[in-house]
Amino acid sequence: MIRTNPSPPLSFTHRHLRLTAGLFFALMTLAVAASAFWSVHLLHNAMLDAAEHTARKIFDRDALYLLTPVNMTREEHQLKSQEDGTLGHITSLKPKNPRNAPDAWETNALLAFEQGRTEAISREVNQGQPYLRFMKPVKTEQVCLACHGDQGYHLGDIRGGISVAVPLNPYLALARARTGNIIAAHAVLWAVGALGIFFGVRLMRQRIDRQLQAEAALRRSREEFEDLFNNAPIGFHELDTEGRIVNINQTELKMMGYSAKELLGQFVWKLSANEEIARKATLAKLAGEPPRAAFERIYRRKDGSTFPVLINDRTLKGEGGVVTGSRAAIQDYTERKRTEEALHQSQARYRAVTNSANDAIVMADADGKIVGWNRSAERTFGYMEAEIIGQPLTVLIPPHYRSLHTEGMRRVEAGGEHHIIGKMIEMEGLRKDGSAFPLELSLAGWTDDEGRHFYSGILRDITSRRKMEVKVRQLSLTVEQSPASVVITNTAGDIQYVNSKFTEVTGYTLEEVLGKNPRVLKSGEKSPEAYRELWQNITGGKEWHGEFHNRKKNGDLYWESASISSIRDLAGRITHYIAVKEDITVQKKAAAEREKLVTELREAVVSVKSLSGLLPICSGCKKIRDDKGYWSQVESYVQKHSEATFTHSLCPDCVKKYFPDLDES
Repeated sequence: MIRTNPSPPLSFTHRHLRLTAGLFFALMTLAVAASAFWSVHLLHNAMLDAAEHTARKIFDRDALYLLTPVNMTREEHQLKSQEDGTLGHITSLKPKNPRNAPDAWETNALLAFEQGRTEAISREVNQGQPYLRFMKPVKTEQVCLACHGDQGYHLGDIRGGISVAVPLNPYLALARARTGNIIAAHAVLWAVGALGIFFGVRLMRQRIDRQLQAEAALRRSREEFEDLFNNAPIGFHELDTEGRIVNINQTELKMMGYSAKELLGQFVWKLSANEEIARKATLAKLAGEPPRAAFERIYRRKDGSTFPVLINDRTLKGEGGVVTGSRAAIQDYTERKRTEEALHQSQARYRAVTNSANDAIVMADADGKIVGWNRSAERTFGYMEAEIIGQPLTVLIPPHYRSLHTEGMRRVEAGGEHHIIGKMIEMEGLRKDGSAFPLELSLAGWTDDEGRHFYSGILRDITSRRKMEVKVRQLSLTVEQSPASVVITNTAGDIQYVNSKFTEVTGYTLEEVLGKNPRVLKSGEKSPEAYRELWQNITGGKEWHGEFHNRKKNGDLYWESASISSIRDLAGRITHYIAVKEDITVQKKAAAEREKLVTELREAVVSVKSLSGLLPICSGCKKIRDDKGYWSQVESYVQKHSEATFTHSLCPDCVKKYFPDLDES
């Protein structure tokens, strides 16, 4: 419900443009055609004038020749006829010589001369060719009476005339040639005009399109404004100078529970729970009272219920600053009051959450001064909230990191962020006691309802983590430099990591086995049942111990002793398997040799037990090897296999060797 005065639609449309362009094109074509026709007409007349001029010159010459003998004039005519086709004839209605008798045209001209005409000129066709015929009378002079006096002529009488016939073909040919030039020039002029009209129409079409688009945009804008006015989340009404409602939107009608018919024309203070206060304030406003900020008022609905509203109004003025009414925005304040209460509760919850957070949370204003500080920040930096609020952020940052932090704040203020969301940057912090420590920082910017810019930073002391990282690196180096092969796979058994010892033993690099199954090392000697038992153990979380007879990259077989166990995450889920393996090929060979010796001992055991036959005795320590392959002192072996006993003493050689002093005594 808003009064609008839409602008009139565009009167000059594409249809009018086409009609106008067609009219201009037709007029231009007619004008060019008329100009060409008139130019050709003038050219034609000019050619006739030139022919006439030629005819007059010939007449003037012939008139001069009349003073000479007639034969000479006739000869001149013949020469001229031979030269350019021009015909000349001296004639009379009473010729003495029949050759001078007039033709029909000349006869009519001579008769006209007797009636007072002074000359005769016209276009005629002679022997199929166009000619301009010209003739003027010849009057009797004194010299003429000598020859023509007997014919009854008197001084001053018209006795005949000189007729000139100028051929027009040369002039017409020249006219045709120049006519082509005229037509070509007018064709160019017409083409230029047509192009001008075309481009003019094109420009006008673009202008019309822009104007139509502007008109459509204005119409959409007005429609959107009307839609916004009627469906805005807040109410709007307009008052006249007496305080009556002259316009009101649907939102306010729904808010109050009235129809438009019920409220239009009513005094606005009728909506207020305190009509007298509302009336005085409204009339004071319409009387020109200075504008005031938004204010609260209690409104009463049609059903009698009341609710708080927030009103923001302003006076409407016409020419000369005369007040013509007012317009007000009405907002139901019920939800806002609830929101404010909820905001207070939210702030309390926010403070409780920030104070219970393990990470330090620090907030600063656009000038870089600290305005927010949680308890973890107190524990991390050593400052109490009361002593740090209002201090610059630089007190928390070592000098060599301040430029990095300042640049980050500039980027946040410019609309970006100092980090990818969810990712922190590492830097150093400065405690109250002056000690520096490593931390992670996540920085973001935000703006409050008043448009003030702030920064929020989440800071985490990573001293313990740094120490743990050192331990992890040490462990990593230990694994990498371990004398045993280490293989780590995922739960599908695909290799994720092998150490350098694995490469040394097998000949395979990490790149060659990455993503592959350890079965690439199988020699085929271990049964599928043994592998199933292995997987049952490690998938069940148990550790497996055993031996493998595997094949190296170069094809050599080797033995290894393996211990395979699972790796679990913090939730207890198995994420990987680790195998620690030792090359026992040498041990296996030693065991095989031992078995061979045992066999040999078994063959000699009978003779050994009876102290007969060949007995194996070490040439160095003089120990004897028993039937189980172990080396024992000779006396122990003899006592075990016989009834002999021994007593111990030193021979002279041993006394000299071990106790030289005793030997001297």
